[in-house]
Amino acid sequence: MILRVLRARVIPGEEARLERFVRDEAIATALQVQGLLSFQPAVRSTKAGLELVLVSTWTDFDDIAALGRSLDAPLAMLGASPMLTDGHAEHYELVIGEARAMPLRAAKLRLTRLPIKPNVEAAYYDAVREWADSLLDQAGLVAFSLGGRVVGRQDDIVAAMIWQDEAAL
Repeated sequence: MILRVLRARVIPGEEARLERFVRDEAIATALQVQGLLSFQPAVRSTKAGLELVLVSTWTDFDDIAALGRSLDAPLAMLGASPMLTDGHAEHYELVIGEARAMPLRAAKLRLTRLPIKPNVEAAYYDAVREWADSLLDQAGLVAFSLGGRVVGRQDDIVAAMIWQDEAAL
């Protein structure tokens, strides 16, 4: 399975239209995308403007490629393409994917990306799996996905954590 993280800048003036699209159309559209298992859109303000972060999980890379679109397009929400610019996606092998419930409005998405020292990957994944299970059961963590890929001679990981609200962080 694939964990995909897309970042794109929202074109100035398109913020309200993108919000309406996510609220009114994105889920129905995503249900029709072959191989898409889950997606979580989030936005944040940056110095360059509003940024969309779209975390999604896919059955495999073949389903992503079969869409015939740029790998830097918002594949889980293709209808958002005209509202976005400067998209860039990263793809990881999904190592851990757990969820208890999905939030609606107050949820917070936190992404962490870091390299892992060689030869400690298995121990790291075991420790993170135990940590995530305990937080999912009691501390406001709603969903947790961890993906890994090899960059050079070491593993690079990304963790996507969805918390029920700001207080749970």
